[in-house]
Amino acid sequence: MTPNIFSRKLKRFLTITVAAAALIAGTLQITANAQQDERLSLVDIVVALRSKKATLPERNKILADATRQRGITFSATPQIEAELTAAGADADLIAAIREKSVIIKTSAPKTPAQGPDASFYQKRGQASAAKGDFTTALTDLNIAALMEPNNSSIYMDRGLINFNLKDFEATTADYTKVIELDDKNAKAYFNRALSLEVLGRVDEAYKDFKKAAELDPANMAAKASVKRIDDDRAAKAAELLAEQKPPIQETAAEQPEKTPADDVAEASTKPEFVSLGTLSPSDAITLARPVYPALAKNMRMTGKITVAVELNENGDVEHAEATNGPRILREAAETAARKSKFKPAKWKGQPIKARGFVVYNFTPNGAE
Repeated sequence: MTPNIFSRKLKRFLTITVAAAALIAGTLQITANAQQDERLSLVDIVVALRSKKATLPERNKILADATRQRGITFSATPQIEAELTAAGADADLIAAIREKSVIIKTSAPKTPAQGPDASFYQKRGQASAAKGDFTTALTDLNIAALMEPNNSSIYMDRGLINFNLKDFEATTADYTKVIELDDKNAKAYFNRALSLEVLGRVDEAYKDFKKAAELDPANMAAKASVKRIDDDRAAKAAELLAEQKPPIQETAAEQPEKTPADDVAEASTKPEFVSLGTLSPSDAITLARPVYPALAKNMRMTGKITVAVELNENGDVEHAEATNGPRILREAAETAARKSKFKPAKWKGQPIKARGFVVYNFTPNGAE
């Protein structure tokens, strides 16, 4: 399998999930080396295995070849191998992953003869972060930033650590500092946008996603994020329009007497769907809870996933599509929505098809 063939396949497999999850995952080693981006992450492989764009044997062959050609960013522990096997990895893919498995060095970097410098503290912070000790890593990177306040790579590393610690204000400040030092850093704009979106500052995040895509046209995740926010805005605008109150009706005395032709005309205006807005548990006959994927939970993926649903006249879910969030959580939310059933919508007393939104919340304590 040539690199070009793999590249075309992989572009179809991977979505915004890869970029966002790679930032969140605490098990991945921090690095300022651009070559790291060429390696396959654990999320890359799991998402590609679950894709339906090719048969499972074909996906395994593509991923095994790519793993041997490009390498991986993680260590092949028994737990990770079990997750991959559950996702559909075959023996050859597991063997390729073992061959390219990253050996995470846990020993601290040596102290320079003239005393610790900023590089020493930065590298030691990276080593701590690779082991998941983000609090210790933050302390070292704070010292490194004091020693070299104009080193943008330190703030890039610290921004990732603050993201893992869920201090999104600090994350935003770190990437803002990177942009002040290097306003052409597309990755800093993209990472800041992810943090801003978590804080609910969607308009600012939107601008950063657009800037990241402008600076790096190959950043498919940034372009997908721009489209996602555009789609969300369009959906909300349509929902608000559908919820607007109808004009005040004429009084009985002012209304002309209805004729059979009027009844026919009125029946012809019946819409195909009515909008129900956000559906609550009280609107449901059966509201299924999503299954929190083990891999997503291990990677600390959390957040609210909005699923757009279409209901038939009986309240059954005929179509469900998540509009935001990591792909692995979107799939879990869509599956739960399809298993749910809602009270039938009515149009002038008669059942009618409907559209609405179901919001699922994934937290460290579970999904609901």
